[in-house]
Amino acid sequence: MTMRKEYTQEMETLHNNMIRIGSLVEKSMDQARETLENYDDDLAIKVIANDDVIDQLVLEVTHECILLIAKQQPVASDLRDIIANLKLATDFERMADNAEDVCVNVRYMISSGYRLPLPKDMIRMFEEAKTMARVAMDAYVTRDREKAMQVLKRDDVVDQLYELTLNQLVQAMKDDSKSINGYLSLVMVAKHVERFADHAENVAEWVIYYLEGALDVKVQE
Repeated sequence: MTMRKEYTQEMETLHNNMIRIGSLVEKSMDQARETLENYDDDLAIKVIANDDVIDQLVLEVTHECILLIAKQQPVASDLRDIIANLKLATDFERMADNAEDVCVNVRYMISSGYRLPLPKDMIRMFEEAKTMARVAMDAYVTRDREKAMQVLKRDDVVDQLYELTLNQLVQAMKDDSKSINGYLSLVMVAKHVERFADHAENVAEWVIYYLEGALDVKVQE
């Protein structure tokens, strides 16, 4: 087998593993939303446990990338592809952490007896963030710059929904001061969803980096 053919096969395996991780991350946030809507402790526990699975897969992908660089000594676009995947893996891991953190807060609310009504814009924010993740993953799979750009534009929608949600939660605290700790947990949930969207934006930016060799927009930390 030639070195080039071996490299191509290894990159295909890497891409398939990244797609698997992205699908698991998207599922985790979808389940986190369901956990919140239904105050479902069992599902929250499942999402938290699945974070360890995603962490392990990310570790394996990171190792694959390092081996590719060491063994194949790639140049130009090949090296950009590997670097982009390394960065994507980090963002996927953080997105999974955001989904886990949502569930940690929901579990606190359940154990503390808080089953509060959700702000009307909070679930919309979940859906927008999930859409960003899905479109960013599609952009990765198809190497589609236009889809990646769509993700960047949608981040403003999530930011607006985040601000609306915070305003609604502040008002709820004023109306129900006995439940302030529960509403503060919802504030944290909203922040984790907003961060999830930020990392989906990062994924799209790394796709653009791979395609063009430059980042036009600063990546979120």
